Amino acid sequence: MNWKRTNFIRLLATVLIFAMTTNLNANDETENNVLTPNDKAAELLAEAHSAGKSSAAIDDPARPQALPSNQVSSETKQSYEKALRDYYHYRSVGLEHRQSVFQWQLFSAK
Repeated sequence: MNWKRTNFIRLLATVLIFAMTTNLNANDETENNVLTPNDKAAELLAEAHSAGKSSAAIDDPARPQALPSNQVSSETKQSYEKALRDYYHYRSVGLEHRQSVFQWQLFSAK
């Protein structure tokens, strides 16, 4: 009876060790195929550059796109400049808000 139990435990241990090493090898293979966020961002940037988009348009879709190189009326230039000013004002107000939230969280956590 004791001999059968010992053989069963040895067999079970062997099967578990085999299963664990097989699982670890499978994890190694899948980790090699998984893109990190930085890899994914680099891939998207490369695709956008090959499509002819500027990096500023890729980084922030809310930023006004650059004016075409064609001749543009002064009214269009003024509207574009106003859009850029408004965009940067929005970004600076957002930064100020995030800084005040951080200060509050720092104060309230103490």
